[in-house]
Amino acid sequence: MSIVTRLGKGAPLTFAEMDGNFTTIAGLINAGFNYSLDIGSLNALAITLTTPPASYIDGMNFSVKVANTTTSTSTLNINGLGAKNIYDEAGNLLTAGTLNAGQIYTFVYNASLNSGAGGFNAFIPNATNVPVAATTNNTGTTVAQQLINLGSATGVTNTGYTPPGTSTVATTQQEVNNRRISLFNYLSAAQKADAIAGTLLIDCSAAVQNFLNDVATTYFKGEIEPYAYRMSAGVTQFGQSSIQSFGFQPTNPPTGCRFVFDLGVTGNCWTMGGPSASDQSCSLKGISILRAAGTIPAGSIGLMVQNVYATTVEDVAIMRHSININFKMNATGTAGISCMINRIWTGGASDCHVVLDSWPEARFNQCRFGMNGAGDLAGNEYIRIQGGTSNAAGGPDSIFFENCQFNQGVNSMTNWMSFKNFLVGSSSVGGLYSFTGCYIEDNVHGIFSDSSWTTANGAFASILQFMFNNCVFNPSTNTFQFLNLNVGTQINNMTIGNSQIKCALTYAGTAQINTLTITNTQFNGLVSLTGVSNSVAVLGDNTYGNGLTLAGAWGGSLSVIGGAITGGSLTNTATGTVKVDVAPNNSLLTFTPSLKFGGGNTGITYGLQAGGYQVFGNRVTGQFILTLTAVGSSTGSATLEGLPFAPNGATYGGGGGGMINFALNMVALTAAPMMLSIAAGTQFNIYQQTATGLSAITNGNFSATSTIHGTFEYFM
Repeated sequence: MSIVTRLGKGAPLTFAEMDGNFTTIAGLINAGFNYSLDIGSLNALAITLTTPPASYIDGMNFSVKVANTTTSTSTLNINGLGAKNIYDEAGNLLTAGTLNAGQIYTFVYNASLNSGAGGFNAFIPNATNVPVAATTNNTGTTVAQQLINLGSATGVTNTGYTPPGTSTVATTQQEVNNRRISLFNYLSAAQKADAIAGTLLIDCSAAVQNFLNDVATTYFKGEIEPYAYRMSAGVTQFGQSSIQSFGFQPTNPPTGCRFVFDLGVTGNCWTMGGPSASDQSCSLKGISILRAAGTIPAGSIGLMVQNVYATTVEDVAIMRHSININFKMNATGTAGISCMINRIWTGGASDCHVVLDSWPEARFNQCRFGMNGAGDLAGNEYIRIQGGTSNAAGGPDSIFFENCQFNQGVNSMTNWMSFKNFLVGSSSVGGLYSFTGCYIEDNVHGIFSDSSWTTANGAFASILQFMFNNCVFNPSTNTFQFLNLNVGTQINNMTIGNSQIKCALTYAGTAQINTLTITNTQFNGLVSLTGVSNSVAVLGDNTYGNGLTLAGAWGGSLSVIGGAITGGSLTNTATGTVKVDVAPNNSLLTFTPSLKFGGGNTGITYGLQAGGYQVFGNRVTGQFILTLTAVGSSTGSATLEGLPFAPNGATYGGGGGGMINFALNMVALTAAPMMLSIAAGTQFNIYQQTATGLSAITNGNFSATSTIHGTFEYFM
């Protein structure tokens, strides 16, 4: 309590007031004016100050040594000014055992308490036992902050409040939520020294497992010191646990907290959940899961995430395992769903960097797969999708990669992504594989599938809802294939957009394409698509650096709109509803026409030889001019050669052709010449009309000075 309030003032004293009360002020200072012993009774505290205040004033404070441990709500009376209720810091009336006999507490008068009637807030040192205002959980149920008894987990120092008449340390759940268990509390002095030195001579696996057990059973946070720990056996992190370290640096090799498993550790090194887990949540942050030097055991797994729900993995490096990280849902599709993976680094995988085995809902963000330097090994793929379950709610599905890089410093994987080992008869509604802002740089094929990934094995054994946007796929040469699929694997709703694919893309499977959409994408290799039955594809505004080949049946529709063929050429033998309108073929282009007689051109020479054409969809229109200077020695029916594209091979392909609009210095013509295309041929036959039909024009109808101008139109 201040001198001002003890003198009954609500404002600072003036110099005159200080002079007039000098003796009183000096007495207050000498007497320790804000401290007194409690002289009241049980639950009714009272003090008598040598210099009493005139009245209760908001903000006045006192230090009181309590005489009796309170057993209920309590009051405080200062020099007979009137008993006022005592409240905790949150404004709640005190409960039994809050104030202990012989302890000193500070009380501050608060005029707003008790609906303006006033009261005292008690400030209690280390008041972890003080209930706080009721809160509401996510079900709308009121949750009181109750005292709980602490367990006796190894490595846990129980601090809190010992209720009267007990020997059990208690605290609030809020305090427990902030508690942490340290791994060092589970290690011997020798183990600690070995970890700090990084010599990896003393095994820590049993101590680490004890640590993980206690973290799970106490719901405390597990905190690991940033050193290197030798591990001779795999460990399991159970549900309802949070494990983290600090000082994590994903260098090559990583620094910070490192668990280095012996070379002989097979199976799982670190497991989150496990075979018996049932959809509990856990989190892992700031550690590295590594392996000692040598030949990696086949089938070994660095991090297994199994049968847990809403799990997070963040700032974790996993290196030198057969499979670096594996996500697995149980076979019935009832446990194991959803994981958020942020900033993980994998490297040195001898088989695969990431396996998603029947797992639904995995979201990877800002991850790097492959070391930046030495240490990577030749393997099968960066990402493997496999499995399936007997439950429609199971996976694999809803797999997202955003802002990730796939790039090994040395050696290569065979494929970037694989679909393998589909569970025959799976009921999982699989699909939705999304890649955004990703960079893939390795000598790999793109998307691979094995013979199990066909609709014969299940309705969802297809490349279903695959999206590849704003990405770069960058192998060293354009001969690699972005689609390296089994012939029986079906594409169901694949979208590629705003990307660079610096290799070839070929689909020539036996299954119908159920919508393939490619837009605003640059290809360095040949793009070749073969439709089946009612296949559907839309290609818009793409750049084809090594040609575009279209073939097969497109009963649904095939549309190539805009874009340009900057290398190679267009080959279009597709049938069905086909529209092709792509530069330069939709621009005015030139070709070199010529004549043959009976299939030969011996001795034919030209004074003028020119042609132009344009493509609209799969329709070719053009015109030409030929002026001879010698007919040559070849004989037989005349044909116009050098067409820019072969006429369509369908029966109606023979219906194309054109007219000779102008003929000069011809011999013995009886009617205007005309041209007809030959189905699947490469030329036009030149005829003249007769009374009974058509008569072929031959070398005998041409002279050394003949000139013909013509126009034509046909489907390619």
